[in-house]
Amino acid sequence: MVAENPRCPSDIWFGIGLCYYRLGNLPKAKLSMDKTIELDPQNSMALTALGIIEIASNVNDYEVREQAMQFFERAFQANPRNPLCINYLAEHYFMKQEYQLCTELCQAGLQVIKNKTRPERSDLPSYRQDIEHLRSTFYFILGKVEHV
Repeated sequence: MVAENPRCPSDIWFGIGLCYYRLGNLPKAKLSMDKTIELDPQNSMALTALGIIEIASNVNDYEVREQAMQFFERAFQANPRNPLCINYLAEHYFMKQEYQLCTELCQAGLQVIKNKTRPERSDLPSYRQDIEHLRSTFYFILGKVEHV
């Protein structure tokens, strides 16, 4: 489909990028996410994915982490109810020792997750697992803040 219509909807490019990411092909995942953003500059999930790809590409490079944070901030501006984006922002602000903002983000993320749980999808094991993983991550970050 992409070969026949390079201007296909951004969701198609996003899906291709996710597939490449899960296969471990970060350069092609990044290209697909870049194309998604080109077609839909406010796609919060694609912006979040770009941030994740940046971090995964080079974990120890401070400049790369800063660039990833710019993607997360843009994603948050596009959709402040994106729990994955909120998670990365909360972790970032914990590292910067901005504990009040970190706590507020975690609490907002927990509220978003609570409101996102849909009874019709709660029977899907992968959905429940993803929601529980995010919830536990937010509580873990809150625990780290309390420990400090």
